[in-house]
Amino acid sequence: MPSSRMDATAKRAVAVTCILMFLTSLDVTIVNVALPAIRHGLDVSTGSLGWTVEAYAIPFATLMLSGGALTDRLGPARAFVTGIVVFGLGSLLCAVAPVFWLLAAGRLVQGVGAAVCMPSALAVLRSGVGLAHLGRAVALWAFSGSVAISMGPILGGTLVQYSSWRTIFVVNIPVVVAAVLLLLPALRAGGERPAAAGRTADATGQAVYVAGSGLLVGGLLLFNAESDSARWRMPVLLLVLGAAAFAAFYACERRAAHPVLPASLMRNPAFQSAAIVGGSVNVVNFGLLYCLGLYYGGQHGFTALKSGLLFLPMMLGTGVSTLVVERIRKVAGDRVTVLTGLALELAGAVLIGVRPESASWVSAATAGIGFGVGLVIPPITTGLLSAVEPGVSGVAGGAFSSIRQLGSALGVAVLGLLVSDAGGAVRVPLRPIGAVCAALLVVALVTYLVSSALRARARPEPVAAGVAQEAP
Repeated sequence: MPSSRMDATAKRAVAVTCILMFLTSLDVTIVNVALPAIRHGLDVSTGSLGWTVEAYAIPFATLMLSGGALTDRLGPARAFVTGIVVFGLGSLLCAVAPVFWLLAAGRLVQGVGAAVCMPSALAVLRSGVGLAHLGRAVALWAFSGSVAISMGPILGGTLVQYSSWRTIFVVNIPVVVAAVLLLLPALRAGGERPAAAGRTADATGQAVYVAGSGLLVGGLLLFNAESDSARWRMPVLLLVLGAAAFAAFYACERRAAHPVLPASLMRNPAFQSAAIVGGSVNVVNFGLLYCLGLYYGGQHGFTALKSGLLFLPMMLGTGVSTLVVERIRKVAGDRVTVLTGLALELAGAVLIGVRPESASWVSAATAGIGFGVGLVIPPITTGLLSAVEPGVSGVAGGAFSSIRQLGSALGVAVLGLLVSDAGGAVRVPLRPIGAVCAALLVVALVTYLVSSALRARARPEPVAAGVAQEAP
């Protein structure tokens, strides 16, 4: 009978992955409230300022699958430490950057490091914790990321208001050092599963995937920036090329001897379900974070700190649900837990459009969205990791995280199209924004409901010994 307590190695793995999940997620949102200070401090134009965010988001989204392949070749701990060090070097470059282009370069380096950290973190959990405690470990991992994303505007506003914009990068450095020290025993012990050194790297597949992801994200960002319909040709062209690149990627992976994304994984019902649901949830959550930031600070004119505080209901909702999700899963099962979370998110998306003129009402409505996220993401992540062999857990985690991150970029681009800026006055129409979010959540809910029902009827054999039959 497995012990109810984690051993020291498992606790160390959970601690270090949660720390880095917090940091990499924090850097998605913490910069937003510091943009005015960066503009004045480095004398950069408003049009160029957006690259402070995009230089991090694009490599983070497009390189995660390659990070998963690197994890399976080097081993979880080695790949994780590599990502941590790269992320730390990027943070240092950002903190000392004397000119804007060096700041953007530092953000790009941070994004590359984060793209390696995310999938390798899941593999560290898969190899270091064990199936008996995997659900609890993933819940804590997801909790740290959710809290970081919600805390970003609050922490960033506080640091900028009482110190300097550079401190939002300086705080990363001692945490990175602590994380490396925590992982040193795992590296010295050499107890990881063997690295896939005998496999040839699927360089073509990785390059095509990066190109397709970059074209898709870049096209969406340019499409969002253009107001003249005559200049939409370039964004549309990039989107078409991105779609063609993804078709070429699928064809390439079917013929590759050692594909970066195995066809067996793409056909895995747990992966398909996790990708659709996780991607949809991120479209909604990150799109709303972007729009609500403009709604609070632009349309209502609140200070950066007050705007950040209005995200507290969402943060607290996510925090509470991720802390109790394992207990709920054990009582109700994965299927009921995930469907309940999606239903709560759907209710929150509908409620924000009921009284869009009231910032307090909207803020309160986001609590349901936050609570729902905490019930959805940990179970589908645990189900995915439990349904694949440890040897491909890095690729599975990287692909899943990459799809979620691409969903985040898609959410900002699509929902951002509904925001207008006429004569300097920002207008955020929450009714249509809420309707789009609700429609996406209905698709996710129906997809998961049908997929889980079909898999339950098929009663497939578990992929590995000890894997639970029920998986999202």
